[in-house]
Amino acid sequence: MALAFLLIIICAISLFFMGSIPAWVCVALAFGGLFGLFALGFINQRRSDMLRRRGRQLQARWGLHVYHYGGVPLPFATEGNLFLTNSQMLLETEYGQLSIPLTTIEKILLLNSRQVPRLSGGLLADLLELSKALSFADIQEKMDQHDPAGRNHALIMMIFNSPTKDVNLLILATARRLSLVARLFANPILPTDKIRLLGPDGTTELSVI
Repeated sequence: MALAFLLIIICAISLFFMGSIPAWVCVALAFGGLFGLFALGFINQRRSDMLRRRGRQLQARWGLHVYHYGGVPLPFATEGNLFLTNSQMLLETEYGQLSIPLTTIEKILLLNSRQVPRLSGGLLADLLELSKALSFADIQEKMDQHDPAGRNHALIMMIFNSPTKDVNLLILATARRLSLVARLFANPILPTDKIRLLGPDGTTELSVI
C-alpha cells in the first residue's frame, strides 16, 4: 500500500514536468499521496502499540500480527495477533481466540508465500507429515485477493492436535520477513526439533536454530 501512495506522488510530479497535467492537479495528487502515507503510518503505529500492550498483558515472549486465510480451524479469513507464552501459542482475532498448547504441536513449517505455487499438494503433505495430499489452490487464490500486488509474505503452517480432532492445520501469513519469523520461532521454549524452514529449492527442510 505504501508503494502505491509513493507511485501516485512520483507519477504526479513526473506528469507535471512533462506538461501533461496542470500544477493544481499535481499538488492535489501529491498531497493525497502524502496523506495516504501518513494515515498508513498512523494505522501501523497504532497496531504495533496494541500488539505490544496485549503482549505485556499476556506476559508473552513475542507477538506477531498475522492474517488467517480461512478454513480449518477458523471459518473466516481474518486478521489477528499470534502470541507465544510460556505454555501456549495464542491466536486472537475479532472472531475469538484459538489456544494451542505447546505440547500439542506436531510440526511447524515456515516458508515464503511465493514458494506455494511451485509446491504440489502431495509434497506439502509430505513436508507437513500428513497422510493425504492437500490442495492449496484456494489458499493461493485468497492470498492473491488479499494482496493483488503479490508481495512476499512469510507463511506459518502449523500442525497440532486437539481434543475434538486428531490433527488440525493452521495457516497464517505475516508481512514480516521470513528470516525474522524464523528467529522468533527459534525460541527455546518451542519444540524447535519440530520446526522447519523450507529451503529455496522447495524440498529441503532447514533447522531454525
